[in-house]
Amino acid sequence: MKKLFNYLSLAVLCTFVAVSCGPDEPEVDTAIELSTEVLNFTAEGSTETVDVTAGTNWKVTANRDWIEIVEGESSFDVTVGENDTEESRSGTITVKNSVSEVKVAVTQVVAGELVLDPTL
Repeated sequence: MKKLFNYLSLAVLCTFVAVSCGPDEPEVDTAIELSTEVLNFTAEGSTETVDVTAGTNWKVTANRDWIEIVEGESSFDVTVGENDTEESRSGTITVKNSVSEVKVAVTQVVAGELVLDPTL
């Protein structure tokens, strides 16, 4: 009888340990913070990186096909090719999660036009 009690006690203990050692709680989304909300590109184009603070479940999209986005773990790269049109162009990048949504304004000038830096 004592052996049966020991086996049952051991089984209960193992069950408790297995349940309490389950996977960690998922990270909760937080309000999105970006390193910038404005990207200005020259006519030649280039790549810029935007840092993201937003928990783990964020998505980024662009509303123009000339804006290429590559997502990383805590940032995304924005690549804009050469603007060979006769007009400046603009678009919007949207970063969102279950808590918030932030937009990044993207502009690209035509050849010969100056890019204005909004931080000056």
